[in-house]
Amino acid sequence: MDKEKFNNFFETEPLPLQEKSEFSWLLEKVESIKPNIIVEIGIDKGGSFKFWNEIVSQNGLAIGIDINDAVDKKWIPVWSRTKIIFGDSSKAETVEKLKELLNGNNIDFLYIDGLHNETGVNRDYNLYFPLVRKGGIIGFHDAGEPSKKYHNVPEA
Repeated sequence: MDKEKFNNFFETEPLPLQEKSEFSWLLEKVESIKPNIIVEIGIDKGGSFKFWNEIVSQNGLAIGIDINDAVDKKWIPVWSRTKIIFGDSSKAETVEKLKELLNGNNIDFLYIDGLHNETGVNRDYNLYFPLVRKGGIIGFHDAGEPSKKYHNVPEA
């Protein structure tokens, strides 16, 4: 995403809660793998989720998971490649709903931004990591230094 578009997106409702330079860094990493399927756990109002919908491939899918239906629904029709799962990410039925949407495909980029505590992050990581393709990326919000906020899934 070019810098001007990024800046406009970053300052347009719904506003992302991430720190701008760190988020720009992560977005660049995600764009580099040309993602076809992006999943964000913890979309809140959709501030970061709008970026994922923008960079997912033309025939791809951006899937948001959130326990609350706080996302500003006026954005959903604009996000044409979007599916939202309202449910607790720790519940088996939420994981199953995601697997149905994936239809046998793997996630290219998983963004864990749900509960901001060790227990919640570890739980989401352990539940959803197996669905990420080899060579995919897992990103974390509120996890420390930018270099620690993503994890490349090793190639075969």
